[in-house]
Amino acid sequence: MGDETQAKRVHRRRLLHGAAVVVGAGLGGAALSACSTTGTSAAPTGQAPVETVYFQINWQQAWNNLAMRLCQDFTDKYFNSKHKGVRAVPQKWGGSQGVVTQIISGSPDAPAVVSSCCGDFFIARPVLKDLTPLLRQDNLSTNLWSAGQLQTYQGSSGLYGVPAYTACQPLIYNQTLFDTLGLAYPDPQWTYQTAPAVWKSVSGTTKGGKHRYGTTWEWQPNGFDALPFMFKGFGGQEMDPTHTICLMDSKECIAAANWMYPLVWNKYMINRWGLGPGGALAVLNGETAMYQSAGNMLFEAVNVLGTNVKWDVIPLPSWPVRRATNVQVDFYGMNAHFKNQELAWELFKFVAATKETNRFLIKSTLSFPNLIGMWSEWEALIRAVAPITQNKQLKWWRIAAEQGYGYGQEFWKYQDPQAESMIGATLSQIWNQKLSVQGGFKQIAQQVTTFQHTAAQSAQRQGAVTALFPTKGPSVAPVISGL
Repeated sequence: MGDETQAKRVHRRRLLHGAAVVVGAGLGGAALSACSTTGTSAAPTGQAPVETVYFQINWQQAWNNLAMRLCQDFTDKYFNSKHKGVRAVPQKWGGSQGVVTQIISGSPDAPAVVSSCCGDFFIARPVLKDLTPLLRQDNLSTNLWSAGQLQTYQGSSGLYGVPAYTACQPLIYNQTLFDTLGLAYPDPQWTYQTAPAVWKSVSGTTKGGKHRYGTTWEWQPNGFDALPFMFKGFGGQEMDPTHTICLMDSKECIAAANWMYPLVWNKYMINRWGLGPGGALAVLNGETAMYQSAGNMLFEAVNVLGTNVKWDVIPLPSWPVRRATNVQVDFYGMNAHFKNQELAWELFKFVAATKETNRFLIKSTLSFPNLIGMWSEWEALIRAVAPITQNKQLKWWRIAAEQGYGYGQEFWKYQDPQAESMIGATLSQIWNQKLSVQGGFKQIAQQVTTFQHTAAQSAQRQGAVTALFPTKGPSVAPVISGL
């Protein structure tokens, strides 16, 4: 998890330096003019003291001076102007370990609202507030957000986060390549049985002598991202409801892996990170015909593919039991130890549960909304800000989110990083064909279940705190001992 998560963080922050500038220039300034406000970030002088509160905002592009100014202006206009005596200051998202350190050390710069990437939720979870009673208090339904993603943030005692955006993962593909090869575009109704033939037909050798893959997939040889949603599509599960028994030795999970790994071994499919950080750039360079990713996916296509090639969006193939796609689990959570909990909750609602914030991020970074009810508006905003998308099948993001077949990351109950490390080591052996899928998955199920049982016994002896949360990074025991 660590290397992959870090690679994603670095990629997202460096995707295109000055991303907001690029959007503004490339789209005739529409993106910037659409979201610019006239607020000021200067604290008033000669008035009552101002309380400064920091929060992280899930800004998907480069966090440069322009991004900071846009986010502060937006915050001034829509939050600070309505909360006298308060000056909320946005910070870049990511780096949960550093945030946890700030929180437990009592740093005045610790954010009231935390936002970070993927597996970072497990790191931040010990210092996050249970949102359930607050949502009930303000009559806010969890139906506002993706049900598939909320599973990631749901604990036995409550809900500790909500999605920062609903980035289901269809594919973007190079129509120009299909035209050049004289092939029909793939049918959006394709299945796991018909898709491999399509990927095989566009695989081959480029003019430069490099191999061209049919598609990328969002995972690493020693990672786990691509498998849990496929398990569900084939009718299986990664783990039981207690998150302590591994079910990867089931016939359904083995069938899913037996579908995927031959595509890898035959070089029709490659993990996206194997081609470098830019999926769209790999398509443009002819290294792959399609690519799958999440947060920056549309932004990459608009800015990299642009009008250089014909391109469009197609859903992942349907699986034998149910539709399923991976979904990014970047999150918003509330700092349970912020001194002014009422203010933290107001700020959380502002950044995580308002249409205004969604519109701002959509217009300025081509982000996906985090509120399920905003997808129709998202399509209209994207087509207005990025005219190149007029004829693109943007609906494949919307449909997956609205129909709830986007599934996020799940966590093992005990020592999740160590359990995932066990899984990753065996997946690498399968990837390198040193183990069969069936033998490897049976080994994973046995090892992880045994590990969970052993960790549970340790928890009973030592207390839940030290067993539930990893020793990696700062100790959180003093903070959560009373929870």
